[in-house]
Amino acid sequence: MAIGSDGEVDAVIGPATTVIRLHGETVLPGFQDAHIHPISGGLLESQCNLHGLPDLAAYLHAIRDFADTHPDSAWIEGDGWDYPMFAGGRPTREILDAVVPDRPAFLTAYDGHSAWVNSRALELAAITADTTDPPNGRIVRDADGIPTGILVEDAVSLLGGLKPRPTDERLVAALLAAQRQLHVLGITAWHDAGANPEWLPAYQTAAAEGRLTARVTVAQQWRQWGTPREADPMPRLEEARAGTAGERLRADVVKFWLDGVIENRTAVLLEPYLDPDGTPGKDPGTPAYGTDELTEAVVGLEHRGFDCHFHAIGEGAVRQALDAVQGARDANGDTGRRHSVAHLERIHPDDVGRFVALDVAANLQPLWANDEEDTRIIQEPLIGLARYHDRYPFGDLHRSGARLAGGSDWPVTSANPLEEMEVGIRRVFPTSRDDPPWRPEQRLDLDTMLAAFTIGSAWVNRLENATGTLELGKRADLVVLDRDLPSVADGRLSEARVRLTMIDGVPVFEA
Repeated sequence: MAIGSDGEVDAVIGPATTVIRLHGETVLPGFQDAHIHPISGGLLESQCNLHGLPDLAAYLHAIRDFADTHPDSAWIEGDGWDYPMFAGGRPTREILDAVVPDRPAFLTAYDGHSAWVNSRALELAAITADTTDPPNGRIVRDADGIPTGILVEDAVSLLGGLKPRPTDERLVAALLAAQRQLHVLGITAWHDAGANPEWLPAYQTAAAEGRLTARVTVAQQWRQWGTPREADPMPRLEEARAGTAGERLRADVVKFWLDGVIENRTAVLLEPYLDPDGTPGKDPGTPAYGTDELTEAVVGLEHRGFDCHFHAIGEGAVRQALDAVQGARDANGDTGRRHSVAHLERIHPDDVGRFVALDVAANLQPLWANDEEDTRIIQEPLIGLARYHDRYPFGDLHRSGARLAGGSDWPVTSANPLEEMEVGIRRVFPTSRDDPPWRPEQRLDLDTMLAAFTIGSAWVNRLENATGTLELGKRADLVVLDRDLPSVADGRLSEARVRLTMIDGVPVFEA
């Protein structure tokens, strides 16, 4: 209704007006996360959570404790293990058998691209040395061909319907638990980057009951992770879109997993991975889709009014996403669809400028843009030091004029936008502030980072006309921080705390 000086604002204060007077704090548009997995994060409250644990001993203690305190659980499920905790980056079924010998166990890596299972799970799924790898998936095997207990990418689909499906009530509870956590961090809107079909009813229930306070854009999965591939996903996508068209919830985006991650050699590169002796091998990673197949899918989705959201870690996958969008532009003309490419760990220099030319959003997860020792230990033998250091060229994207959006990929890593922005500004992890900045030429400034997590993400979410900036006529989706943000020393934004989060002028979190 009003923005301006005390005099201009005092003129609209009436007897029923709630007045909140600040003294040097910062008011911003509510933060928006352009790539997040809230229901996965919420489910962790009822699963074995391995995120952030320091070593293998801590993993085993947590798994054993969870199994002991959940004697009635048919499966032991969890998430969050990290590759460097194991020799060669590979856990084994024998390690897991030692703590869960009697029930099937299924533990997803922190990045969501590998699953660690025990012998009982392999036995129930009839996964043996004779089992063929599924398309876009791999059963990791030992020298004798025996499955070691790691299922990569779509090999998880071999478990079929064996794992118990969370009840609808549990999914709604997980969503609301995640929403509470995200409001505490000042997040008022998000882009669910790849919701399973069975999760959409949880969103619909929460919205219908008035409990979905956030503004949510759901990216449906074109090919569902961990399930057999459909002949034609389009009917499912259109039905879900029709059932989620509201002010708080829409599902008119489709998510493509174009590749995996460098750590398990499933990211798609332009040059091969290194062999164990350090020489170039022959495998650059296998794309999840053929070039023509992906382009045809994007062309068809544009015709039907869907935006596309691409997971792309390697520079080969990034190029494939941009090529598919270019193919859709050539076939359809400019349809006004809004596509984004997320993660962007590696980008070939020739492709940086294409984000502007195609008006594709660069969807950044800034917290990863630091020289983390555990990541270097795993990645350097796979891609070499030069390619390791060429990752996350955010400054190059910004200088090219690319549209930037900010996301966290939570629960893969922290959902705190202030931590994300700090690393984007400093290129050093908050717990390692004395280290020199990693690739300092790729740092972004405060205004650029704030824009990425507000108006940039609002554009991806098609909310920029109602949110993302403080303007007359826009929704009062606001976050109040406990200090003057531009004066925070050396860009240490994560020291700030959220005091208040509001949506439509109504507090959804108060410290």
